[in-house]
Amino acid sequence: SPAAQIRLGQGMLDAGQPERAATAFRAALNTAPENGPALLGLGTAQLRADQVEGAARTLAIAAPKVRSSAAYNRLGTALILTGQPPEAEAAFRQALKLEPANLDTQSNIALAQALAGQPAAGAETARAVTTSPRSERRHYRNLMLILVLAGQEDAARAVHVPDDGEADRRAFIAEARNIRSIATPAGKARAIGLLAGG
Repeated sequence: SPAAQIRLGQGMLDAGQPERAATAFRAALNTAPENGPALLGLGTAQLRADQVEGAARTLAIAAPKVRSSAAYNRLGTALILTGQPPEAEAAFRQALKLEPANLDTQSNIALAQALAGQPAAGAETARAVTTSPRSERRHYRNLMLILVLAGQEDAARAVHVPDDGEADRRAFIAEARNIRSIATPAGKARAIGLLAGG
C-alpha cells in the first residue's frame, strides 16, 4: 500500500539511503500519484542524493499539497542549489508564514537574499536572527558569512560568536572569503551547504 511504501521510504531516509528511499516513494506514487507525503519524501530523497533539479521539480508539487514549513524549506534549499535565489527566498517566506518563529528559516531567507545580490537586506535579516535568545552558533556564523560576501570583513570580524575563539573566527572568515570568490549563486550555495529545514 502507499502508506507502507511511505513508511519504508522514511525508514530508508532515516538510515541515510536516499536512493532506496526514492524507490519506495516512487512505488507509493505509482499507486497514488498525488500523495503529498510520498511527493515530499521523494523530493527529500532527491535533495539528499544531490539530485537538486529533480528535487526542485518534485518539491514544487509537494510543498503546496503538504503545506508544512519543512516542505517549503526543502523546496527553498533545492531552488537555491539550482541557482534560483529569488525563488528560494519566496519558498522560505512561505515556510516562515507557517512557522513564524523558526530561526533557521529566517537565516535561510538571509542567505537567499545575500546570494540574490541583496547583501544589505541579508545582513539585516541575519542580524535580527542573532538578537533572539534562541539563536545558536550557526546563526551568528551565517551573519558573518553574509557580511564577508558583501565585502564587509571588518564588520564580520566584529560579530561575537558565542564559544568561538580567535583561531575559529580567522578560519571561518578565510572559508567565507573562498566562498565569495565562487562565480555563481548555485556554486556559492553548494559551498555554504544550506541545510534543509526540518
